[in-house]
Amino acid sequence: MRALIVGNSGAGKTTFARKLFPNCPDADRPILNLDAVAWGEPIDGKPMRRSSADSINAIEAFTRDRDNWAIEGCYGDLLAAIASQATVLYWLDPGTDICLDRCRNRTWEPEKFATPAEQDAALAYLLEWVATYDDREDEFGRDRHAALFGGFPGEKYRLIND
Repeated sequence: MRALIVGNSGAGKTTFARKLFPNCPDADRPILNLDAVAWGEPIDGKPMRRSSADSINAIEAFTRDRDNWAIEGCYGDLLAAIASQATVLYWLDPGTDICLDRCRNRTWEPEKFATPAEQDAALAYLLEWVATYDDREDEFGRDRHAALFGGFPGEKYRLIND
């Protein structure tokens, strides 16, 4: 299986990806969270987005020697760049209210934040961003995810329930 998983922040993409490979320990799961390749080292304390080309190169390096993988994230453009290699697409779309609740209640993500306090400090921004899913006109919004889903020629599923 080569799966793409797209959706708003808080949709459950990471949790869903882990369930695709239930017998693998976390360290061995063939899962790529796109945040890991979309962002570079901070400059002056500010996160810096990597170029699309650098991100796509990192995605291709991840998939190169794997027969099975899952790539998850809200980056519609990065997912579109690798879509031709995927066998299945999952669009997790439980609704904005559920996404907001999950963001409020998520546990500390040490792969993204140095401390729980740092994650808590970013929560207000994240909630505001999640709430705009239906209105965003960039690669992160509902319209872009719907276009990716609609154009995907393989097996695909839109999951709208918990």
